[in-house]
Amino acid sequence: MILLFNVPVLAQPHFPERQRAADRAKKTDAEVLAKYNALLNKTKVLIKADAGEFDEHNSLTPDYIKTEQQAWIVYRNSYCDLNTHMNVFPSDSLLAWQEYNSCIANMNEARLQRLDDIKNSLSH
Repeated sequence: MILLFNVPVLAQPHFPERQRAADRAKKTDAEVLAKYNALLNKTKVLIKADAGEFDEHNSLTPDYIKTEQQAWIVYRNSYCDLNTHMNVFPSDSLLAWQEYNSCIANMNEARLQRLDDIKNSLSH
């Protein structure tokens, strides 16, 4: 089993805006995971049913989706690390964690749209 989501979400409860950013990161992370799993299940059902355009040529689609998801997580984490460390000083401050969590949530929201686009393209 491959661990796909490993996001350090830190927040201090006495700083509500930081806690909101951490909660939003966790929530969108769970949404991405759920949508990703649903997409994989859909591709497996389509392969099993051998429905129309989705023939043996497309049997590697789930593998490509897994590869893209893993690469996206690495990119998301790296992008948010760099963005946070370039824009917040000191880089280990509580404000940095708030910025990092906000970045993760924003990237997750963009990923949700991409997963929807993939799902919709499979429907045709």
